[in-house]
Amino acid sequence: MAQAPSFPIVRSSDIGYGFTKYVVDADHRTGRIDCSAFQSLAPAAPRVELTQGLSARHTTRVQVRDTIYEVGPDADILLGRHGVQRVLHDDYVGTDQYHALLLGSLAQMGQSVIDYLILGLPVRLLEKKAECLRELATGTHTFPDGPSVQVQRVEVLAQPIGGLLDHLSREQRNATTLERTFLLIDPGYYTLDWVVARGLTTRPELSSSVPCGVSVLLQSLAEAVGVANGAVYDNLTALDRGLRTGEFRYAGREYDLTQHLPAALDRLRAGVQQLHNSVGKGDDIDAVYLMGGGARFFEPLVREVLPDHRVLIVDDPSFSNVRGFQHAGWVLASQQRMRAA
Repeated sequence: MAQAPSFPIVRSSDIGYGFTKYVVDADHRTGRIDCSAFQSLAPAAPRVELTQGLSARHTTRVQVRDTIYEVGPDADILLGRHGVQRVLHDDYVGTDQYHALLLGSLAQMGQSVIDYLILGLPVRLLEKKAECLRELATGTHTFPDGPSVQVQRVEVLAQPIGGLLDHLSREQRNATTLERTFLLIDPGYYTLDWVVARGLTTRPELSSSVPCGVSVLLQSLAEAVGVANGAVYDNLTALDRGLRTGEFRYAGREYDLTQHLPAALDRLRAGVQQLHNSVGKGDDIDAVYLMGGGARFFEPLVREVLPDHRVLIVDDPSFSNVRGFQHAGWVLASQQRMRAA
């Protein structure tokens, strides 16, 4: 009797404007998915190492064309006084920084061969950029300080679909669940994405994205901190960290960012209103789910425009998309295995 083929290696990554999330390890038999993340910062590696090996940064060196970048949890150590200007435009996928972040996530996965790599894009970029991303990610990738990674096949999904797949994986699927209509809202760093889906079938005419993500909130906070202190302040990376950890310091002293939050949140209303214009009153929507790193900031605004709906933040929203991508990859891998049996 022929031996059944081994289960393909599946990994997923969600390279956002703010954070790069990726699956470190996973087990299709138990459904266990271990995720990690680092800020989507790709500073050039220094030519001279001042510490001479006395301390080590938690980063990975990657090369794109003739430049070596460092990406990973400690990449912000290499930033200048004003930090790195993040790439915030629709051609993000075509930049060297995006390529560096993709390579960094592949290196952190610890696999020499990945049979299926599942990636995501904002809704409005899916049609325009998916093929470009497949070409970028497929093939053999080498690193200055480590072994290569070979990616056999790449699939690209709309980012909020990952959140839906993650949520459905936690529920008991039945015919009723798959007949329900979901509104999936994914506030990222640069874009606010939303998808309306009946079960797993999307409704493109009601799905879109707008450039109104967490970066708008951070820019408003930066302006407020600058005005309050009589100086220009533009370190959005520090503000982002301060919101996540609850600890922010200005000129060496503790500073309360929450005093500026109400006015900053008002800047997000324009994006939420465009979402509302797209889906209307949502009479046929059964459930509204928020995912992504900005979920908690957008939740009260979504409740305002959809007051009759139950609005829920999915479990561990920052990693919901990448976990859902992993589930999608397992489905594809299972189909391949059945064909090969």
